[in-house]
Amino acid sequence: MLLAVVICCSAFAASAGGGKRLKLQSDAAIVIDQATGRTVYEDGSTLKRYPASTTKIMTCLLALEDGHMDRVVTVSHNAANVESTQLHEGDQMTMKEMLYEMMLVSDNGAAIAIAESIAGSVPAFADRMNRRAHDLGMGDTRFVNPNGLHNDRHFSSARDIAKLARAAMERRDFREIVGTKRREITWITPNKTAVLSNTNELLGKYQGMTGIKTGYTDLAGGCLASGAERGKTKLVAVVLHAPDEDSRFTDTRKLLDYGFDHLKDEPGRRADDMEQSVWIAGGDTWHVHARPKTDLTYPVLKGERHDEFTVKYDIPRFVNAPVKAGDEVGYVVLQHKGKEVCRVPLLADGNVQEGFSLVGRLLHFFFG
Repeated sequence: MLLAVVICCSAFAASAGGGKRLKLQSDAAIVIDQATGRTVYEDGSTLKRYPASTTKIMTCLLALEDGHMDRVVTVSHNAANVESTQLHEGDQMTMKEMLYEMMLVSDNGAAIAIAESIAGSVPAFADRMNRRAHDLGMGDTRFVNPNGLHNDRHFSSARDIAKLARAAMERRDFREIVGTKRREITWITPNKTAVLSNTNELLGKYQGMTGIKTGYTDLAGGCLASGAERGKTKLVAVVLHAPDEDSRFTDTRKLLDYGFDHLKDEPGRRADDMEQSVWIAGGDTWHVHARPKTDLTYPVLKGERHDEFTVKYDIPRFVNAPVKAGDEVGYVVLQHKGKEVCRVPLLADGNVQEGFSLVGRLLHFFFG
């Protein structure tokens, strides 16, 4: 069975689509198409850098995937004794409120409390972070804590953070949190409230800004992962190692402006039109139908034409049973002039149990 991974784009030169090279203060930057992961612009995107609090995107994603937003999270001595936290030992909030505390004001203690609540300890949670990073294809990344406080063994790259941000932004509950500019949250213990203001200064100031997460340490410099949308075009931009906190916002504006000027997401093929039949080996039926989760979007860069895009399929000769509905059983491959742009998983639309199928056995005998 295929591994569940977010499939990213092909790499392009610093200025895809023939655009000019941007003058950025950050030494690691990228802007991608959120729908397909196609790179629109990159510069130093694979350099290993300290990601600071953009790390919390992963912490938030894992918490949302875990569920249990009503779970009571208790702040431990460990969580209360880190820098940049307004939490105290014994404080209690629901998981949902703790996520807002972590993502809006970048509370480092909240990140540790969340990690301990889910996995029992920071090292155990870091293991989960690294497994999820592997699933997302984040080959330049290593996490050792849930908040991004400096550790020489904790690093990532702008490209990897963009992959992470893109995956997280596929979730409505994540978008709701990171797109919140201001919110009052409530403690269970003690009985109090606080009003939080998002540290992302571009929210409400940059047209179409949808979130995501700031970061800063002395060694990481200014960091920012951002999402923005205008019309049907949605972008994710990441800057790492900006010289200060202000320049991360300036650079992000430049990246997003470039992205919206050079990319237009256009309707491609409908999911139903891409349905494929996938052979199953060792199952109680010989095949399963599969289609992508959503319609396919064509990320058209400036100077390209819609009719230059083609769709191919990458499907194994057969997939071993059992197969569950929603399992990845192949890929739709979008190409531009024969060059791969992105690949989208084909998802099985039904269950196939282990068993015997005469047709399947014959197909496997003659073609397996």
